[in-house]
Amino acid sequence: MDEQNALLRMVKVHRRYGAGDKVVHALYDIDLCVEAGEMVAVCGPSGHGNTALVNLLGLLDLPSAGRIYVQGVDTCTLTERQRQRLRSEHIGIVFQHPALLPALTALENTLLPVLLGPHVDRSAIEFAPELLARLGLAVQLHKHPDELDASQRQRVAIARALVLRPALVVADEPASRLDSGSERMVADLFSACQREHGTTFIMATRDQRQLLRASRTLQLSEGRLLSVPADTPRRALRA
Repeated sequence: MDEQNALLRMVKVHRRYGAGDKVVHALYDIDLCVEAGEMVAVCGPSGHGNTALVNLLGLLDLPSAGRIYVQGVDTCTLTERQRQRLRSEHIGIVFQHPALLPALTALENTLLPVLLGPHVDRSAIEFAPELLARLGLAVQLHKHPDELDASQRQRVAIARALVLRPALVVADEPASRLDSGSERMVADLFSACQREHGTTFIMATRDQRQLLRASRTLQLSEGRLLSVPADTPRRALRA
């Protein structure tokens, strides 16, 4: 793997919270190199650093030590405004909780990154209804979050992360609120975005469909990132 041309690199990354005798070590010595177009699945039990890793990958947090490079840029040297701009232009994030704005419709929530951006992206405006339709939400475009069930709200949040066709999508258990039919639609859409737009995915997930489609699987255990042998049974990774 060509580290210098990687889309994302984490080098000796640690993340600690607290101070003194109350320090919590969430991540230890993380080295990760991801090429453009990869679909990487990171699996591990809850509480082992998954969310901390997602927050770092999405540039929502800074490491306590180490460096994170996105498209060759050392993000640890950027100002908060510069990180925000890099994130808004190149990174889509799917959280465990959809965090939709209650006053906006499903379509308007999907278009929120466009509305908050520095310029109007006409192609994204046209893409949003297509995304929602591919996620089984064609008849819910103009419904508000309180009119949607948990699975539908999560799919709107997934569409929101994809609407600008970002180079990188970081997802924290994107299938945790989905039924089996919705899981299939999301897995199909992620594969289509990878194929059609060259989107890179890094997902903290134990969803069987995403694990099977991942080009590489890693295990996060007690804050340490480990490679998973290719012949490891997928059911073991869901435990």
